[in-house]
Amino acid sequence: MDKIRIKQKNDKIERSVELQQKEVNKFEPATNSLDGKLEQQLTKQWSWLDKVSNKDEFETINNLKLRMYSATGENRLKVHNLIMKARLQYIQEGVNANLTKLRAANRTEIASFVLSKMHQLRMDVSFRQDQFFDEMIKKYERLKTLKNFPSLFVRFEEAIYKEESSYLLFLDKLVTKFEAILDQEIDIN
Repeated sequence: MDKIRIKQKNDKIERSVELQQKEVNKFEPATNSLDGKLEQQLTKQWSWLDKVSNKDEFETINNLKLRMYSATGENRLKVHNLIMKARLQYIQEGVNANLTKLRAANRTEIASFVLSKMHQLRMDVSFRQDQFFDEMIKKYERLKTLKNFPSLFVRFEEAIYKEESSYLLFLDKLVTKFEAILDQEIDIN
């Protein structure tokens, strides 16, 4: 649904830019026509005698021609540059909009994946902890039966404590490493 709305907005903007381009292009034939009329008026077949007898007028008309051609060329370049800047800006905005959409979609997908995996890990850890605790309860029950054997009792008790500590530390490290991996994957710039 969002993709359709975005496409419609992009199409609307594109049509607007095309209409503006057509309006700008309307000036070109008028400019060409004006150039042609001025050139006809200023292009006069001067005979050698006219050039010599009306030297000041001939030079004035030639200077005017040069200035007009120069001004026309400069104005055409300005219009062309303006059109190219507008087109470039339109393209840049389109690329930025599409890049933003892609980034948002990717980050949404990554966030959903991360949440799913984190939930799955927590469930697995919880399940494994419950299993471990059940085993440990059995071992403590067994430890109670060894009270009459002090050396076995002490060694078995130390082994249970060591196993508890080691296992819980391992689970903490596992979750911490998983979170660190996710932080690295999410930090996309």
